[in-house]
Amino acid sequence: MCCWKRNKQKSFAIRKKIENIAFIATLVIVLGLFTLPIIFYYTSSYGTDTFNNASINYTGFQSNITGILNQNCTRLSWSQDNDASECHEYTGTACRDFLHQWFQCTIGEGELNIGVSQQEQNQHEQTISLLSSNLEFYKQCQQQSSAFICQYFFPLADCSTGKFYKATKEDCLLISTGVCSDLWTLANNFSYGSLLPDCSTLPNAANDSSFVTIPIEGMNDTNGTDGIVCREDFFKTDLICEPRCDSFEQSSHLDTRILIYSEVVGISIALTFYIVTIIVVVKEYKILLAYPSVLVLFQVIDMTVLGIVVLITAIYRHELYCGSVSLLETLNNPTLFCKFSGVVFHYTFVNMALWWFFHVAIFFHKVLFPFQANRFEKLGRNKYIFATVTILSLLLPLPAIIICLSVDKFKYNIYRFPTSFCISNGDMWFYSMTLPVDVLFAAGVIMLIIVLWTMRNGTKPM
Repeated sequence: MCCWKRNKQKSFAIRKKIENIAFIATLVIVLGLFTLPIIFYYTSSYGTDTFNNASINYTGFQSNITGILNQNCTRLSWSQDNDASECHEYTGTACRDFLHQWFQCTIGEGELNIGVSQQEQNQHEQTISLLSSNLEFYKQCQQQSSAFICQYFFPLADCSTGKFYKATKEDCLLISTGVCSDLWTLANNFSYGSLLPDCSTLPNAANDSSFVTIPIEGMNDTNGTDGIVCREDFFKTDLICEPRCDSFEQSSHLDTRILIYSEVVGISIALTFYIVTIIVVVKEYKILLAYPSVLVLFQVIDMTVLGIVVLITAIYRHELYCGSVSLLETLNNPTLFCKFSGVVFHYTFVNMALWWFFHVAIFFHKVLFPFQANRFEKLGRNKYIFATVTILSLLLPLPAIIICLSVDKFKYNIYRFPTSFCISNGDMWFYSMTLPVDVLFAAGVIMLIIVLWTMRNGTKPM
């Protein structure tokens, strides 16, 4: 009998240790999962993801830079400095012809070296491939910008003298405000801005009369698109074939249809559950309209409004989001419904996360501190807690929304085609929506795990 009791106690102690380890491991795993979005945000960028998915095809780009140079050094400009701290052999293909020509015009002797590491070279080669594929329908811009792009991404390095040869501010301004101005704007609106240089940070051209700026031929030619036939989803302007807002799709037409139908089916099913929930609440109002159960009803109301906006968008997508036939004009001037959908999407998710967090926090308080919770209830303090929770949940999302509506830099805009909602730019969206929602849900899940652990230990038979 004594041995049996000893074995039972030993078995219980081992089981207790295993359960404690499992409890700690669960908390660590949950915390890690909710930390991943934050880690990914700070360690990667949209541009890096694009690099990894880009297909490399440089033939068209090479032909453009060869054509624009035509073996003529006087058609080039560059800047110099004396800080060639890195010298690496150029191993790529996208700019090889141009770099050899530029090398002959500047250094002339020795090996072709650039001030970019091998890893950066690979990234820049893929960036050029991406830019080239997007410029396929904008031949004039592609022809005039090719040499500058090579200069910007692959500055020549003279290892013997320590000189760098770089792209110039003059060329950058001529391209970004001239023949490629519309595309430059489009790239920045679609978060491709990180791939493009900031012209103000580039140096001026070298002070030498033999170095003249790359000519931007036809920049002011109002007949620049004569003879060009635009694709069906583009329309002709004075300068380029510009994308149409009502037919622009970032994925294949089939993928786009699947996406839209999936959204409609998913939201329709969700709305059915929301309506059933509201009916149950009406029937059981004495229980479900009481504090804190009413917080769940608030979440359902939030999601119902969001679902209705999605359904309206699916039916009248182009009419509601395209303020102009021009995609560029639409991106610069988002429609009223675009702003409205941005507000609904932004407010609903932050508000819903707050309802969730406060509801779980109240449950957590009742389980872990039952005597204090009962005392609050007897003293009638619950109504003050409920009022505070409601006010905080309603007001906390508003500052970021007001900023997005009033500050042009953070305005709600289309972020993909076809779109479901408009959102703010990346940083604003992360810090005002993604980050707080992630933190609130993480805190709520951890509290639920602790509550379940406490309840299990409290009901475990001895």
